[in-house]
Amino acid sequence: MTTYEDIYFETNKFKEVEERILNLQKEGKFLEAIMWLATIFEAEATILISLNEKMASAFLDNVGMRVKARTSDDIRKENKTLGILKKELEKYYQKENFIKKFDDFIYFRNFLMHKIFETKIDINYINEKIAKDALKNFWELRKDFLKKINEALRKYDSFLEKENTNKA
Repeated sequence: MTTYEDIYFETNKFKEVEERILNLQKEGKFLEAIMWLATIFEAEATILISLNEKMASAFLDNVGMRVKARTSDDIRKENKTLGILKKELEKYYQKENFIKKFDDFIYFRNFLMHKIFETKIDINYINEKIAKDALKNFWELRKDFLKKINEALRKYDSFLEKENTNKA
């Protein structure tokens, strides 16, 4: 069975989306670029939550507690908003600047979408004067997500190796 992680990592779909974002940015379509960034952040938040749950579950198994971790597929099927995914990530990254940046992105994205229909401000103005400048900060968040995923994968891999050594 193909998993969410298989699609994300093995097909390099995130690279395809990143290329699309960069092209949109070159074309001056900053609002659209931010919406595509949201899709990457949703995917990566889902994967991070799942990895952290798997590590917690494996740790608890060692002390005799059975807790079932959700897969990324399970989490994705719950159709959670970015805000809810951020709250779940806070369990694992409470006091980290990464969560603050993610919260800022969610707030900003929501702010932009509401401004389009709640004000008479022209969409081109929102795109050129508001979204354009903000996009730079969101590439930093993109790097943070990649760093957190790499760290979680290394920790989980290390934990599984120790576990297999102890069982042998």
